[in-house]
Amino acid sequence: MKKINLPLTVLAIFITGSYVLVANAGHAWGKYHWDISTDESRSAPLLLGNNLTSPSPWGSSLVRSSSDWNLSVLQNAIVPGAHNDNCGPVSGGVEVCNGDYGDNGWLGIASIWATRGRSNHITQAVVKMTITLLATGTMWTGEIM
Repeated sequence: MKKINLPLTVLAIFITGSYVLVANAGHAWGKYHWDISTDESRSAPLLLGNNLTSPSPWGSSLVRSSSDWNLSVLQNAIVPGAHNDNCGPVSGGVEVCNGDYGDNGWLGIASIWATRGRSNHITQAVVKMTITLLATGTMWTGEIM
């Protein structure tokens, strides 16, 4: 498997970016996509592991993004996360975390692991949303999503 990191401005870009991938593969994920080639992969929801702290400014964004993504062929469901201290991936799903990742210039970053070869299927992913810049108001003050 290959790991790919891409900076994001909000969680919605990751979620809807994957939706766009399903539609036409014309986005930042290039040729990588979740497997929707079988009845099982289309009927079983992709699990979004909610590791967000409470209260979190990202909670409502996760719910809205999940709802938007469910308009696509790839359905998802928000479930309790694996609560990894380092927001590690869980095979077959997306772990969504937030934390004080420092003043690094991004609001969020998504990492995917994918198979090599002809399928280029995403096998697991993590989305890390920072609370640092939101707390200081130095980067972005608009509504989340």
